[in-house]
Amino acid sequence: MKLLTPEQIMNFPIAHFSPSSIMCLMADPAVFVKRYIRLEYSNSKGSAALEGTVFHAILAKYRQDVMDKNARHFNTYCTNVRWAMESFIEDDDTIYDFKKTWSLEKSVSSVERALGFYYDNLDVLNYDEKIIAVEAWETMTGRDLDNNPLPIPFKGYTDLILMEGDDLTIVDHKLVSKFTTEISPHYIIQSCAYFFTFREKYWVDPKRAIFDEVKKSKNKDGSPQINRCVVEFTKLNLHIFLEIYARCLRMLSWQPMFDLWQSYVLPNPFWIYQDIWWWDDFVEEVREKYKDVLDK
Repeated sequence: MKLLTPEQIMNFPIAHFSPSSIMCLMADPAVFVKRYIRLEYSNSKGSAALEGTVFHAILAKYRQDVMDKNARHFNTYCTNVRWAMESFIEDDDTIYDFKKTWSLEKSVSSVERALGFYYDNLDVLNYDEKIIAVEAWETMTGRDLDNNPLPIPFKGYTDLILMEGDDLTIVDHKLVSKFTTEISPHYIIQSCAYFFTFREKYWVDPKRAIFDEVKKSKNKDGSPQINRCVVEFTKLNLHIFLEIYARCLRMLSWQPMFDLWQSYVLPNPFWIYQDIWWWDDFVEEVREKYKDVLDK
């Protein structure tokens, strides 16, 4: 099925999709227009964003050195936390809006503690010999599952790309305050956007996406500080994403959101006026729509 005409592609309001832009459109179209069409971004961030940025930067440096066979002891990377944090705070392009209770010491300690938890689990996070890319950024024109070109490209960023045999795995680190108890719609959408981005880069269908959640505060009960969420790229998950993508295209190209008894309205499992059962209802709708394909 042709999703857009050449004229609709030419007049499409954005150059590409990203996981963030798709989820923003699902959650609040007005915010989407402001950020991704008018390009009115806020450069104000809080302490959580600062800590996450520094955490990712240090892990990226470590993993890049591992891939380049130039890695030092992990503790030496942790000594750069304060310097990295001060450098990001001094960045003229970002305004950090800290709460009155915030202090640099608290944020430095939080990131150092999380990096320690990561180091303690390096045997579990045994990626060293499998890494083929660190901090992978790509903008690619995707293909659907029948290898037909998709009209609007995808832009994807992830922390690690792993290759083991013929299996390609996408890895993303998450610095969190609490663990995800089940695979969320957020992770399904993010990972499947990565699927259609990085399959074009490496000419192989990724097998799975792994989200390694590292909890910032120490668990009092001694339970693990790292939670691994795995999204397998099943036919159902990929068709869920393609249906969301198709509905995004309809909305942004001014096509009808209703056709006889068929609704093309985007689900919104993210914000306060939506319960998760709306997402479950949408998944069942996709399962029914593509049942002939999913049963094969």
